[in-house]
Amino acid sequence: MERVGAIVIGAGVVGHPVQTLARWAGEGAAQCPVLVVRQSAAQPYQRVLVPVDFSPWSAPTLALVDTMAPHALVELLHVYTVPFEEKSLAHEQRWSPSRYRVHLREGDAAPAVVRSAQEWGCDLVALGKHGQGVAEELLLGSVTKHVVAEAACDVLVSPAAQRV
Repeated sequence: MERVGAIVIGAGVVGHPVQTLARWAGEGAAQCPVLVVRQSAAQPYQRVLVPVDFSPWSAPTLALVDTMAPHALVELLHVYTVPFEEKSLAHEQRWSPSRYRVHLREGDAAPAVVRSAQEWGCDLVALGKHGQGVAEELLLGSVTKHVVAEAACDVLVSPAAQRV
């Protein structure tokens, strides 16, 4: 089977994005990035929210943001419950301090991500996922599923093994 580079879903055109991804779960597309488009593209992405948990899945997501939105301001968000362990993904990505801002927010990650994207006027949320495939992760009641379903802006789901 041919490797799929990315999946782009028009949320208003194909029905519910989670159901659409479920149909593709067995077709080899589960290991590639998925972009759920909710708005017309008037210009390149200007501000991108990247929720991070400092797991191995966060770094590939930052690399994907470099490809998809190379000039956007990046809002790095870590939603935590005490204790919080600080690490610097942006430093590892070699981003200059003017490229990103770091935010901490306590609480349940899924609604905090959606609320943050809305409050900060983000036009894209880029999430790294932990599961074996995009569809499996989305069907397990995850943060990813909630953000894909509830975010008003576009949502980019980055698989763990993605290399850009």
